[in-house]
Amino acid sequence: MLIFLLRHLRPAVFGNTASPDARAVAMAALADTDVDADLLDANDRLPAPPHRHQA
Repeated sequence: MLIFLLRHLRPAVFGNTASPDARAVAMAALADTDVDADLLDANDRLPAPPHRHQA
């Protein structure tokens, strides 16, 4: 689905007639980010513990 959308929305870059250089530049721009990513671990899928109300 992603390939279909990219070819439809940006045919000059991702279409069948696009140059390999233009495609490489576009893919590098998609992958380059300044945001640090944090890897998932098993605890990320656990529900939050219930809140305990103190009276």
